[in-house]
Amino acid sequence: MGVGAAIQAMRDLGLRHVVSLTLSDKNYEETIPLGEVGLNLQDEIKRMSVSEAKGIETWLEDCEKFIETFHDPDSLTTCCPGPSAVQRCSDELLQGAADIARRRKLPMHIHLAETKAQAVMGKRLYGTSLLQHLDSLGVLGPNLSLAHSVWIEPAARAFCQERSDAGSQSRQAICVSVAGWRRFVSFCLEVWM
Repeated sequence: MGVGAAIQAMRDLGLRHVVSLTLSDKNYEETIPLGEVGLNLQDEIKRMSVSEAKGIETWLEDCEKFIETFHDPDSLTTCCPGPSAVQRCSDELLQGAADIARRRKLPMHIHLAETKAQAVMGKRLYGTSLLQHLDSLGVLGPNLSLAHSVWIEPAARAFCQERSDAGSQSRQAICVSVAGWRRFVSFCLEVWM
């Protein structure tokens, strides 16, 4: 089933929905702390990199076409850019996607700190948290949906609260995997208690 069929099915059911085009212009192996990889995994990693990574301009053009083709709020469909994850996208792709979303007055959806490996890569790649890196690029804002956000360290949580107090809070869409459930419950208790 392609995206068009899935969108039509949601419309037929009367479900309001937001659909994002997943964007990524970095090779998979550059974005997670793999260490040494056995020969049995090298071919799979190369296949993933080739199939997922495109150039910045190609992704941004594809995103514009995706929105033009499927975005129709009167038919219950909101389309938006969806950078895969901070570490999976170049700064230029993140900023370009944010520009498209702002120009068209649309949301933008990104996965953030879903796993500990992603949080580790943020420090390794940017010298700061993934959340603070998004802010340094001018990407944070009220139209940004942050999926998962389970591995946000205390300093980044405090930073997020400061941004919220200043009126530029991004939305967290907590979608917790089973493995992250215990950490999520602990986080909620810490925040809400």
